[in-house]
Amino acid sequence: ELEGGGRVAEGDVLARLDARDYEIALQQAETALAKAKADLRIEQGNQAVARTEAKLLGEDLSEQERALVLRQPQLESARADVAAARADVEEAQLNLDRTTIRAPFDAVVRSADVEVGSQLSVGQTIAELVGTDRYFVELAVPPAKLQYITAAENADGQGSKVVFSNPAVWGTGETRTGEVVRLRPNLSSEGRMAQLRVAVPKPLDKNPRMLVGAYLRGRIQGAPLGNVVALDRAHLHENDTVWIMSPKDELEIRAVNVVYRGPEKVYVDVGLSGGERIVVSDIATPASGMKLRTRSDGKDDGDSGGSAPQVAEEPA
Repeated sequence: ELEGGGRVAEGDVLARLDARDYEIALQQAETALAKAKADLRIEQGNQAVARTEAKLLGEDLSEQERALVLRQPQLESARADVAAARADVEEAQLNLDRTTIRAPFDAVVRSADVEVGSQLSVGQTIAELVGTDRYFVELAVPPAKLQYITAAENADGQGSKVVFSNPAVWGTGETRTGEVVRLRPNLSSEGRMAQLRVAVPKPLDKNPRMLVGAYLRGRIQGAPLGNVVALDRAHLHENDTVWIMSPKDELEIRAVNVVYRGPEKVYVDVGLSGGERIVVSDIATPASGMKLRTRSDGKDDGDSGGSAPQVAEEPA
């Protein structure tokens, strides 16, 4: 039965129209085709008679006169009538077939607008179906992040993976995984964000089930960054600089190149090496070359001398 929320498979009958008028139209078209074929056979017989008569006359005729004597125009007309009648039969059969409306793909019925006895008109919507092979989720991301995201674009491509969550509906820890398949060519009018289209296979065949129109949070697995150093955002200072405690226990203010900025960490590909000491304490007036000491090397809190600042260190 065609009703909202129902599941249908490809080829299932959704509705049937009163087919009597279309059945009559098909019969009439088939009758016209049979008559056209009979007329063609008669004309083919006339052709044989015309050829015999032309041979007996033995007259030297031009090509145009010979075509007329042999009834060539009449034969072509009869063949054209058969072709037109056959096309009418095919059209009538197609119209009759369309009185049975079938599901074009595996789907769930989003809405149904007809019931038994409904009067329909050409172009009227009888139901809205949502395919169940896969759902598409629209994601908005800052354009600067696109360099780390890949879209599949076609069946042979492979797009970035996206993990969706919806704790309020699915519960904590429940996720579904999709793949980025398209990047829309325009930015959104609100927020100027890039728009990604993500496909999620079999959205209703396993838990958690996805609901059309629901809001989800997506975590995109971007392309690998290569050889980088992860750094807490709090340790990145203005103009993308990092405070380093040199081997001589001196402050070095070093510019670094940040290839990715996350919510908690930044990732640096140039300017830092593993094992270097990062200054994590706050220094009121930092200056390159100033002497530093670690807390483990410092005096007690009562020391009020003019010694170097005590800093905490963290390996890069």
